[in-house]
Amino acid sequence: MPGFTHLHLHSEFSLLDGACRIKPLLAAAKSLGQTSLAITDHGSMFGAINFYKEAVAQGIKPIIGCEFYVCDNINIKDKDSKYYHLVVLAKNNIGYQNLKKLSSIGYLDGFYYKPRIDFETLTKHSEGLIVLTACLGGELPKLIVKQHKTQDKKYDAEIYSFIKKYHEVFGDDFYFEIQSSDTEEQIILNKKLVDLHYEFNIPLVVTTDAHFPNKEDFNSHNIFININQDRDTENYKYCYVQTRQEIIETLYHYLEYHDINKALNNTYEVANKCNVEIELHNPK
Repeated sequence: MPGFTHLHLHSEFSLLDGACRIKPLLAAAKSLGQTSLAITDHGSMFGAINFYKEAVAQGIKPIIGCEFYVCDNINIKDKDSKYYHLVVLAKNNIGYQNLKKLSSIGYLDGFYYKPRIDFETLTKHSEGLIVLTACLGGELPKLIVKQHKTQDKKYDAEIYSFIKKYHEVFGDDFYFEIQSSDTEEQIILNKKLVDLHYEFNIPLVVTTDAHFPNKEDFNSHNIFININQDRDTENYKYCYVQTRQEIIETLYHYLEYHDINKALNNTYEVANKCNVEIELHNPK
């Protein structure tokens, strides 16, 4: 069976959100037969080096990424300035350097409640990067859900515009991200992304947006999340390090098996594209 790789994962460095401690996370991934794993913390790369070192030590290929907060213009800082999630992975060392630049820009120039970047900034530092459309907090996912609920044609134009501009910059390194969940909005999103995949020939990947290692950690993670803010945590039910079989069992109720299988196999394709080698210095 082809491999499967978790490409969207939040460690303890996604503060008051991710509950995956790096060392036990990698040990758990290895026990599941994972040969590669990504780290995509919110807006930062604080955990990247620790993750890289521990992954290499445990014989797992590390994929370095970040889930960025993307706004329309980093120079606009007011309460009406919206931001969206976007998963970005480094293909190579140039991409890794660009991830670091983008993260730094987010904190130094774009910070407004969150470390933000914009599409113009991303485009300037796009070499060596792979983009996934992210969770329900992503711009494309939000447009798709709005279009479904309102049936307003204006969202169709915005959806197509988003796809066109990202595909023009990232080409074959731009992926539609479906997620392993059966919540109402995720079902709407996943079905539409599969349709768009066939319409635009943009490849699919599947993720679990993992925030905690095991299914049994859901209640503990709920407490953790509500330390940060009081909110509905039901959408986190599937946000753990699922196995390939668990993903299939979650999605086959409303998606075709060949589409699920394709999205799973494509995670391995993405993992094969990613080959960052960080030279670690050991000063005496």
